[in-house]
Amino acid sequence: MKLLQKSSIKKKITLLILFTSIIVLTIATISFTIFQIFSTSKASLQELSIVAKTIGINSIAALTFNDRKSALETLSALSAVPDVSTAILFTPDGSPFAHYTRAGNQKDSLPVKDNSIETAFSRVKIEADEGGFEGLPLFDSYLDVFEDVHLDGEKIGMVWIQKDMSRLYKSLGAYAIISVSALLFTTLIAYLLALKLQPLISRPIIGLAETMKRVSSEKDYSIRAVKDTEDELGALIDGFNGMLKQIQFRDNELKEHRANLKNQVALRTKELSIANTKLQDTVEVLQQAKEAAEAASRAKSEFLATMSHEIRTPMNGVLGMTELLLGTELSGRQRRFAQTIQHSGDSLLEIINDILDFSKIESGKLVLETHNFNLRDLVEETAGMLAERAHSKGLELTPVLPIDLPVELQGDSNRLRQILVNLLGNAIKFTDRGEVVVRVDVLAQTGDEVRLRFEVMDTGIGIAPEIRAGIFDAFSQADGSTTRNYGGTGLGLAISRRIVNLMGGEMGVESEPGKGSTFWFTVSLTRRTGKKHHGLLPAEDLRGMRVLIVDDNATNREILYNQTIAWEMQNSSAENGAQALEMLRTAAVKGETYDIVLLDWHMPGMDGIELARRLSADPLIPEMHLVMLSSAGLDEEAERAAVVGIHRYLNKPVRQSELYDCLVEIISASVEGQVLQPHGVQTEGAKAVFDAHILLAEDNPVNQVVALEMLELMGCRVDVAENGREAVEAISKAGFDLVLMDCHMPEMDGFTAVAKIREHEQAGGNGQRVPIIALTADVLKGVQDQCVAAGMDGYLSKPFTRDQLQTVLLRWLDRHGEFNG
Repeated sequence: MKLLQKSSIKKKITLLILFTSIIVLTIATISFTIFQIFSTSKASLQELSIVAKTIGINSIAALTFNDRKSALETLSALSAVPDVSTAILFTPDGSPFAHYTRAGNQKDSLPVKDNSIETAFSRVKIEADEGGFEGLPLFDSYLDVFEDVHLDGEKIGMVWIQKDMSRLYKSLGAYAIISVSALLFTTLIAYLLALKLQPLISRPIIGLAETMKRVSSEKDYSIRAVKDTEDELGALIDGFNGMLKQIQFRDNELKEHRANLKNQVALRTKELSIANTKLQDTVEVLQQAKEAAEAASRAKSEFLATMSHEIRTPMNGVLGMTELLLGTELSGRQRRFAQTIQHSGDSLLEIINDILDFSKIESGKLVLETHNFNLRDLVEETAGMLAERAHSKGLELTPVLPIDLPVELQGDSNRLRQILVNLLGNAIKFTDRGEVVVRVDVLAQTGDEVRLRFEVMDTGIGIAPEIRAGIFDAFSQADGSTTRNYGGTGLGLAISRRIVNLMGGEMGVESEPGKGSTFWFTVSLTRRTGKKHHGLLPAEDLRGMRVLIVDDNATNREILYNQTIAWEMQNSSAENGAQALEMLRTAAVKGETYDIVLLDWHMPGMDGIELARRLSADPLIPEMHLVMLSSAGLDEEAERAAVVGIHRYLNKPVRQSELYDCLVEIISASVEGQVLQPHGVQTEGAKAVFDAHILLAEDNPVNQVVALEMLELMGCRVDVAENGREAVEAISKAGFDLVLMDCHMPEMDGFTAVAKIREHEQAGGNGQRVPIIALTADVLKGVQDQCVAAGMDGYLSKPFTRDQLQTVLLRWLDRHGEFNG
């Protein structure tokens, strides 16, 4: 087959015809020869059988009358039958009766050793009994026939005749030679016919192949194959010519398209060259514009930083002096003027901060920080910061946190606090009665990530539907009167929403005019590794204690319920004083008295102090621990509260840690003899006293006076340096407990001064390091990093309050007492 694969089509067709002819003729010759052999053998057997029967019939008389001579005469007649070599006539008992052998026959075909007729007969009889003569013998030298002789149905003898087959086989050999010769001759004829007929098939195929080769080599698709037959080969040639026609048509189209494309490329190249020239000019213009924009951006940033510094510096003097002024003896009218100045300054400072934050967001420079914080503390502290503002309007400000809230988290707590301050501040601003609630819920927890939803709900004026769509746009207010009536820049919500987006969340609002608003936002934060608890662990003394919560505000009752149930306390609640009295009397009758009563001060019908008085006067109700909850200080009612047995009070909103400490403390101590004082907060005017020597490096005279007055009111001894050089010289001559260092001063700025101070400390080798706190009006993050990199230990932004300054001193100095300033 491999040989045929490499052969030409002509050779393949010739060989195919030749091989087919040879196979057919060979099969026919062999079949006919075999048929001839079988036919001849069968004919010889039939002929010899007839002869044997004839001899048997003719020998009946001889066998009957035992006439051997007559039997021999009958057998001698076989001489006329060609090729009969031997014949024997047997008696019924198998004894030879007469025998015939052709003259010249030298071989006795019977396989006997002694050539005796008896032995031969015995062998023939045995073979006859075994059926050896029943089949058709092929290729044997002799053909044997054995026939019985009967008379009236009785066997009287047997005849055996043997025929020599050699002459027949010779004739068959001659026939085979003739057949082979005929086969060879016929094969020759077939070969010649194949050579003559194969061009009918091979010529069109060869012509088609040559045409293909020519088209391929010359790439001339106008050439056509010649068609000289109408059969399938003709159809193949027509298909090939049609394909060439299509290719020729496509080739002509491609040539035309190539020519057009060449013209278009030349045209486009020319246009591209012109456009490239224009583009280079545009790039140069854009580069100049980019450089101008970058320069403008740098100038804007520098301007904002400079303006921030320049505005904050006098603001520090205004707000600081106002705070100091409010700490002195003033008439009512003077105090109102001073408070107005302070509120106006705070509002101006808030506006400045909003503009700076918005500028950072617009320029993409606002970067979120990541640090550990406690979520419960953050929410409660934020609510506490704004509590006084809410209480001054008669509003309840309450944070609602679930018991299982994850609180140990990682993220930017400062920006989260900024969002809450903005939303809570707006809620307080636009609410005249009712309450403001901040609620936190867990949306999902996956691995270490926690997704939270914050809601700030108020009962204020609400927002109209047409206003809600643009409420988060920059510089947006409900209308022009909003700014006049409530103030603000309209940037707070826009800044908050963009910060939320940076934290991977979203912000929205639900509101109805006259029914209040709910601002919500979602953020994703990371749970702190190794921090699993959600709040304070229950103390043994609190577990199982019975507490009664008395408050007319349902939200406050819910908060106190969540806080106490977390410590495994048994609690009940009453929404007014009368209900509380009834519950306490019923519990006393049943012997299920309460251990602690948490009662609100301001309640309709019966306030907390009146309820406490009735409790102390009722002989049925046993003595118990009373804790007063108030939205304002108890200074005016302190004596009255002490008389009725109130020994602790907490300012709203109640922080969980403050409530916990208060309950643990009153359970552990005796009720009798306790001095009435607030728990968890410091009374107004109580300030720490420090026995400390402080160096103040400040070039602005007003800021010098502000800081000096604040420090001296807290018991500090203060030296003043007007620039960095004087600060370095002062530290080299005297020891200080702490240094307050302004960053921007003439001759030598604060950064350089700190670097020199740290160098002197390292050179001294005594291991002493004086704490240095930066004072600056710059609020950009880079300035804070620069302060830390320069070797400063803390940061205090101008303008700062007396409380903020005190917080810094408490961290770095020893506290030696308290006084009322």
